[in-house]
Amino acid sequence: MPELSIIVPVYKVEKYLPRCIDSILAQTFGDFELILIDDGSPDGCGRICDEYARKDKRIVVIHQKNMGVSAARNAGLDIARGRYIGFVDSDDWIEPQMYEVMMDAIRENGADMAVCGVRYADEDGKFTRADWLSESVYSRDGLLEDVFAMPNKLGGICCNKVFDASKIASVRFKVGMTIAEDALYLFDCFMRIDCSLTAGCRC
Repeated sequence: MPELSIIVPVYKVEKYLPRCIDSILAQTFGDFELILIDDGSPDGCGRICDEYARKDKRIVVIHQKNMGVSAARNAGLDIARGRYIGFVDSDDWIEPQMYEVMMDAIRENGADMAVCGVRYADEDGKFTRADWLSESVYSRDGLLEDVFAMPNKLGGICCNKVFDASKIASVRFKVGMTIAEDALYLFDCFMRIDCSLTAGCRC
């Protein structure tokens, strides 16, 4: 059983997908499974996923008809075997130590979730802004107050977080939502989490 399951929904990102997958495979934390969900992508994404799976046994590929990002993530959650859960969007990439730092922070502090900072880039890969986080601990009430806050200090996205899978085992994304599906999922997760922390890493 892998320590971490990383779920990546894939749709019409042929240009960016190799960079995303390569950044995950380059993680200094290696005890993970990478679940790629080809959500009926009409370009070459399905082929790319299969090519990577043939090269690395940690990769699992699901091919399904197009049902949207929430359904794709749910398909990944349904088969995830890891003790912890992480998400990456297929047009993003992550720094090599991201998961090592967050997993170490969870273990050292006995937390149910870890969060790291985020950098935002344009289509050419040029960084436009960054949201860094100082190391701190959040209670459940603090998490719930933040998830819908403006601005949102922890980021209303799933891609900079690692969750204890046992705490969120029953939580799923609401299929059909096209706006704020991450925020709703996070709210449901935060309702089940006792303690969270922000880790000093940058993704």
